[in-house]
Amino acid sequence: MMNFFIHWLHKQGQEIVTQPLSHQVAGMQEAYIRTEGLSKLGWRVIRRKIYLFFSGQHSLMKDKAEASWKKGLWIYFRTAQIGDSLMDLAARDFFNSCGCRVDLLTHEKLKDLYEADEWFGHVTSDANSLKAEDYDFVIIQSVHHRALKAKVQFFKSKPWLCMQGFYDVPDFARAPWGAQRLMDFWSIQNYKDLERLGTQKLSSQRLVSYENKITDITIVLGGVDPVRTYPHWDQVLQLLGFFQNKAITLMGTGEVAELTGQAILNLNLKIRNMVNQLSLSECIDELARTKLLLVADGGAMHLGVAVQVPQMVSLFIKEIPPNLRIPNRYHEHAIVSNTGFIKDIDPSQIAKKIEYVLAGEII
Repeated sequence: MMNFFIHWLHKQGQEIVTQPLSHQVAGMQEAYIRTEGLSKLGWRVIRRKIYLFFSGQHSLMKDKAEASWKKGLWIYFRTAQIGDSLMDLAARDFFNSCGCRVDLLTHEKLKDLYEADEWFGHVTSDANSLKAEDYDFVIIQSVHHRALKAKVQFFKSKPWLCMQGFYDVPDFARAPWGAQRLMDFWSIQNYKDLERLGTQKLSSQRLVSYENKITDITIVLGGVDPVRTYPHWDQVLQLLGFFQNKAITLMGTGEVAELTGQAILNLNLKIRNMVNQLSLSECIDELARTKLLLVADGGAMHLGVAVQVPQMVSLFIKEIPPNLRIPNRYHEHAIVSNTGFIKDIDPSQIAKKIEYVLAGEII
């Protein structure tokens, strides 16, 4: 009897590490099983299934979209990070092709990023301003009480689609996932440009033509996560002797960015320092005018992808490789640390990569 229960529990746990997609994307399922164990994951699934049952959401969770659906609401509340949201919401332009109009209910700190979006309709952080009767369906990111709270409270009787289902591995290719998941929901076998659909994006008015990109190189300093922060950009620049004729901008926020920026300014190069001086909208504009972006894995990197920077040298820890974060076109110049810290990447390795990009007369 005990062996039967353990087998059943592990089967429940497999739902967290099994991709409910017709075509799989990159993900770190095996590593997550090793760190968490299927028993622990199984109990997590059981708790979530109980929550769905008692909240009345189990019977409303759909595997396929209905042909009659024309107006939807995407509730995005589980994470409030710019990078995650740009990946998770990347495929929102899909709805233009299936005759649906989708609004967005999200965190206050993310609202400004999508308020003028050309694919979402109304964007708000206030659920009270919305009426359930205006929507045919709701989209939720994952089966998690934080993600479902607003759905249960304000849109309890509406059918809903869950982007991740019970799958809940921390590190996976979120943007391609969203594209494939929406295609599966709407039973679409082929999409004319699947890679573009599954790529971080912002509205076309944010984009700048190459001829109008006035900054040769932008370096993003600092970072929220010390594991993914690179403090040695001054050493990288010291190894490069041909920046005198390049227009270089520094940007970033926080004390670490300030200190790193000061170390760079002490090199007496001609550099425009915009650290801790830009709003989110101004940061996006700066990135849109950039030809080459030097950046560690984080929100600014995803914004760079979203505004289609021509070239990017990006830095990653070994646990989160580039194929989980950025499109193929940027993989060639990505650098992965041999450790769990970006700071351990040798400055000479980054300098050589930059030299390689510049030698190609990309900028």
